[in-house]
Amino acid sequence: MYRDKKYWILVLPFLVIAVILAFTLPQTLRPLAVLVALVFWVVYYIWDYFEKKSNKKS
Repeated sequence: MYRDKKYWILVLPFLVIAVILAFTLPQTLRPLAVLVALVFWVVYYIWDYFEKKSNKKS
């Protein structure tokens, strides 16, 4: 599915953070743990963008 190293480097810490937040946040704030997935994809695509940009310069 995802063979990109960036994906696997980022998914493990973000998954751990999301699970910890899901179990530790109060009931009313638990849906905010889903935002971790959004932040994950933002970080992933920003990293990918800068990597492609630097490879284009080289």
